[in-house]
Amino acid sequence: MVGLQFFAFISQVFIFFIFLGYIPLLWFMLAQGIKRCHDTGNSGWLQLIPGVFFWMMFAPGDSGRNKYGPSPKQPLEQRA
Repeated sequence: MVGLQFFAFISQVFIFFIFLGYIPLLWFMLAQGIKRCHDTGNSGWLQLIPGVFFWMMFAPGDSGRNKYGPSPKQPLEQRA
């Protein structure tokens, strides 16, 4: 019986650390989504709409400056 309690405790600890690992992953994914929304000239809140993720994967970004800054695809000389 002690063995089963030990494995139950270990599994709970493992699940806790997996959860802690998802927090930075979620933060990174949200930050990248916001950058992608800004690249297309939209607000970062747009990524919270279900299904917009698929549109953002294939939509071309703005080909120059928009209200969020220069295009990351432009050479550094043209960004200023």
